[in-house]
Amino acid sequence: LRDVYKRQALLGTTLMERGAEVAYAEVYRRALPSVDVTPLLPDWRQSLALLTATSDEVLQNLCALIPASEQKWLRSLPLAVLSDRTAATAMELGFRMVAVASEASDAALLEALCRLVTMRPRLNTKTVATPMA
Repeated sequence: LRDVYKRQALLGTTLMERGAEVAYAEVYRRALPSVDVTPLLPDWRQSLALLTATSDEVLQNLCALIPASEQKWLRSLPLAVLSDRTAATAMELGFRMVAVASEASDAALLEALCRLVTMRPRLNTKTVATPMA
């Protein structure tokens, strides 16, 4: 988020230099939700086939939300991530079917999900799917 704040500061400074009145509103925050997901798990087990994680923190929060009794199931789901760093974190957390997007964009994340779907029968418990060159 530091880069985001730097860009916001530069944008705000530039706009003020050009005569604009600038106000900042903090509307985004990464935090572990304080919610019991246990009632949702039966539906999630039926409906979830793929996961995405856009950062290490998002992935760690997801793992923290899921009870210990459901961690094996969670880690069995194919996972698409935006970076090699998050893929490494996923592997350390026990995920084994991980695809890395070729860039940080919605289209690249979707392509990584598609790779997981089409490659899933060929993936094993020690495979990481990486971006195609």
